[in-house]
Amino acid sequence: MRYSFLILTAIVLFSLDISAQRGTGDRMFMVDATHRSSGWFLGAGATFMFPEKDHKLTLPVFPDSGSYLTSFDPAGRLGFALEGGMFWVLQNRFFDYVDLGITYRQLRGKEDFTAELVPGSSDTLPLFFAGGGEFQEDVLGLSVNLNKAFPLDDKKYIIQGLGADVEYRLINDYSYVGGLDAMKLYTNTEDLQVHLHYKLGFGYKTSATSWLSLTAETPIENLLPFEGLVSRRDNFNSRYRPVVFTLRYMWLRKRPARECPTAGPNPKMKKKRSKGKRSAAGGQVR
Repeated sequence: MRYSFLILTAIVLFSLDISAQRGTGDRMFMVDATHRSSGWFLGAGATFMFPEKDHKLTLPVFPDSGSYLTSFDPAGRLGFALEGGMFWVLQNRFFDYVDLGITYRQLRGKEDFTAELVPGSSDTLPLFFAGGGEFQEDVLGLSVNLNKAFPLDDKKYIIQGLGADVEYRLINDYSYVGGLDAMKLYTNTEDLQVHLHYKLGFGYKTSATSWLSLTAETPIENLLPFEGLVSRRDNFNSRYRPVVFTLRYMWLRKRPARECPTAGPNPKMKKKRSKGKRSAAGGQVR
C-alpha cells in the first residue's frame, strides 16, 4: 500500500510529459492584457483520517505474569480545513501555475480496543476489558504546489498537483479511557512535520480570469520525521491516511490603469534638444 503512491506519482509525471507534447493551444490558464500573471486564492473544506484496517497486537503486561491479545478498531473523523495565498501562471508546457499558501487543518480520529488475556497468564489479571481513545491535531502550514490542468472542454478540466508542505502542530489533544499504559502509544510526538503530497480534482473556469476547483490531497512521503517510505500518520496504536478535500476559488489581479501622457514635452527637455540640433553652418535647425 505504501508503494502505491510512489507508483501513482510516476504515472502523474508521465502523464504531464505526454500532455506537454500537445503544446499550449488548449491551456485553461491564460493571461490577458488587462491582468497580471499572478493572483489570489481562497479555499475551505474538510479533512478526514482514513484508518488502516483492524489489527491485533499482543501486548505484554509484566514479563513473567501475562499478556493480552488486543484488537484495535481505528476510525477517522471529520475536521475542517482553510487555505489562502497567491498563484502565478507559468508560460511553459509542463505546468500551468504554481501556488504558495498558508493552510490551517484539523485532523481528528479515534481508536477502540478489546483485550483478552492470553491463556496461561496470571489468574490475578482481568480476563477481558475494553476502552479507547480520541485525538485532535490542529496544524498551521505553509504549502507550495506545481499544478497541471487537463481540459475536458472549454470550461471544465481535471487538475493534478505535486507539492510539499511544512506543518507546525498548534493543538495536540489526546484522551484515552481504559486499558493499560502499554496501549497508549502516542507515537506522533513531532510538532514540526514536512510532507510531499499529491492532489487530484475537478475544475471549472468561471470566467476568463477566475477558476473554481474541488480537489483531494494526501501525503505521498513523510520527510520529517523520516521513517523510510511512509506517508501515513501514527496515532495511538494505529495508522491513518489524512485526506484534505478543498473547494478553492482563484482569480487574477488586475493591472493598474495606465497613466495618460502629458499634453506636451517637458519645456526643459525641449530646450535641451534644440541646443543639440545645429546646422552645418552653425545655425539652429528650425
